[in-house]
Amino acid sequence: MRHPQGDCGSELIWAWGRNVSGKIIFNGVDPDLLTLITGGTKTASTTYTRIRPGDENATITFDGDSNYKITLAQGANAVVDTIDLYDENMVHYKRVSAAPAGVNEYYHHSNGVLRFNVADGGKVVYPSYLYADATGGSKIAITQNDIPSRLELWAVMRARNLNMITAGYEDSDIVIHLTKVRRTGPLVVGSESEEQTSSWSFEFIADLIDNGDYEVYFPKDRIRTMILLEDYDGNNICDYDGELIGIGYTEAWG
Repeated sequence: MRHPQGDCGSELIWAWGRNVSGKIIFNGVDPDLLTLITGGTKTASTTYTRIRPGDENATITFDGDSNYKITLAQGANAVVDTIDLYDENMVHYKRVSAAPAGVNEYYHHSNGVLRFNVADGGKVVYPSYLYADATGGSKIAITQNDIPSRLELWAVMRARNLNMITAGYEDSDIVIHLTKVRRTGPLVVGSESEEQTSSWSFEFIADLIDNGDYEVYFPKDRIRTMILLEDYDGNNICDYDGELIGIGYTEAWG
């Protein structure tokens, strides 16, 4: 199908008689979407929040009862196994199971109280850890059989300016329906290596075997074409406000 508009026109090719492969990437995931992606079960739960390095600091002081200590800001809610501790010189502290016998060690006594050796008295330390937040959140339980290997896929080709949402534009997307989709790889979450990170994603192949395995729905009213500009490294080019820059035009259907 050829659309002879613009400087050189454009061409859209439907790949009949062969499989279509692709990759789905989810850049933003909330609990409801993650439940749909994985087939897991969402329940209301205490949520967990992270104290990052530098968010909190304390001076190791004598408590008047032969102990040098600090108390974590989140107290008993701190998850002990996640505590990581450095001093102002970036010296790492090792957690021990009893009162520290030497410097650069700490012992979790109870309820977020950390005890130190007398030689560490007066130092400023910077903890990071996870803590339980009783204000409530969501927990998703995922079993090994929840993530489906065969599914249908409804994909939307955005046919409008990414920053323009006005009445009528909701009717100007192209929708593609693939009825026989096979997931060919694992659900990838987060870091793939020490040097590279990834969004939530999985790879798939769509089988085009019978009539109706591949359906395309066109918009009712008008279509807006958006062409993103990229630099030589493949990065999207943005203006000074961080908005994506593109070239586009709008026309009504004849």
